[in-house]
Amino acid sequence: MAWRIKRLCAIFLLASFFSFASAQIGGSCVEAGHSDGCCPGTNCTGVVADGAPICFCDISCYDFGDCCSDIEDIGCLSASSSCEAAGHVTCCTGFDCVGVGGSDTCYCDVACYGFGDCCSDIDTTCPPVTTPPPE
Repeated sequence: MAWRIKRLCAIFLLASFFSFASAQIGGSCVEAGHSDGCCPGTNCTGVVADGAPICFCDISCYDFGDCCSDIEDIGCLSASSSCEAAGHVTCCTGFDCVGVGGSDTCYCDVACYGFGDCCSDIDTTCPPVTTPPPE
């Protein structure tokens, strides 16, 4: 009997963890004026009904499980960083070539191919440079 209780407790804890990690708790980013990607500032709360838990419109909400229900609708899609979320629409040059929007660090320049630290959307913003084979 004790093993059944332990097993049920373990299943409950795992289910709680996974539902917490991906929770969207209601509320609206759009109603709060956040409509163009993940909120980059410090005032990133969404609009919620009275008595409802506060929801957020920044990338950290994925880690804390407190995203507003329309978080994906505003373009704040995942915990993975991207070039597009950082505003890089072509190959980045200079020192500010880091992708944003997630907890991982990735880059949006040609050098990332050599270092192996490109963002997942690098092929759409900065395709690898290929040279034609010698004739």
